Amino acid sequence: MKRALILLLVVGVACGAAAQAPSPYDSALAAARAAMAQQRYNEARKEYSRAAKLPGADVLVCEMGMADADGMQGSFGRGQKECTAALRLATSPAQRSAVLALAGALDLKQAAAEQWRDAFSKHIPGLLAAADSNLRAALALAPGDPVLHFDLATALLREGRLAQADAQAQACLRLAPQGPMSALARGYLTDPDLGLANRAPDFHAVLSDGTQLSLQTLAGKVVLLDFWGSWCPPCRESVSTLQAVWHHFANQPGFVLLSVDSHESRAAGAGFAAAHKMTWPQYWDGDGQVQRAFGVYAYPTFILLDSHGVMRGRWAGESISTGAVLEYRIKDWLARAPAPSRNR
Repeated sequence: MKRALILLLVVGVACGAAAQAPSPYDSALAAARAAMAQQRYNEARKEYSRAAKLPGADVLVCEMGMADADGMQGSFGRGQKECTAALRLATSPAQRSAVLALAGALDLKQAAAEQWRDAFSKHIPGLLAAADSNLRAALALAPGDPVLHFDLATALLREGRLAQADAQAQACLRLAPQGPMSALARGYLTDPDLGLANRAPDFHAVLSDGTQLSLQTLAGKVVLLDFWGSWCPPCRESVSTLQAVWHHFANQPGFVLLSVDSHESRAAGAGFAAAHKMTWPQYWDGDGQVQRAFGVYAYPTFILLDSHGVMRGRWAGESISTGAVLEYRIKDWLARAPAPSRNR
């Protein structure tokens, strides 16, 4: 009797474990989201695509996931096709608003990418008009979403419709005075040029000590990105310049210097950095995600971000004046950075 009872308990536990085991769809969706979080966007897209074909799949979620991954990789046309497919699947106002918001965000990202390549691109006005239309349609369905108001403010600023942009930024702040977009919304109201400037792409870097850096975690700081490799002679020559910059600003809490090592093994870059006392944060960009996000194809390349994450300078190559230019520009943007406050 006791043995039978134990057997029943074991079987019951096994059945409970089986009932709680994630389905193949849940596993694929979790893998896709994990890849997105780690900026492995191509892998994420494949997982979303695989998940969409599995039993019990929420195809709308998968289509939106693929669109998001496409946008992060710069495949905007494909991303918009996924949004169109997702919109056909949306059955509630909330779902339609989410899809339209994603489509509008893709329009804004594409417009920013066009601006980075050519500030006078003929495609920018059409992209901004599409973003405006998609975001207004999303807001009509979800008027209480502060992020939608912020994104629409961005589109309106870039269209030159400043009064309407101010109204949307103020709506964002009313709805979420301490929300994720609040500091930027206040910045837009104080300095409309922020909405016109070229914001850095989001990126994610995990340093050797486990510290995680991204555009969000660096908000409020002036950041100098150094794209380099020990295989590159001009990069090796630039080390003394960077050491001088680091020595000058290392004690400034509002400044971050981050070197991004590409196109070599982790060991090669780390060994060179240690031997040459590159004691500031170092990131090994093994898969090239950060390098591609910033469109870096020459080495060294230095990119300066202001405290709002706006790209304020880009220099490729090393020259005798690079150090002086970098120090002057860093000092200038540190002076412009707003003092920390409880409202930000």
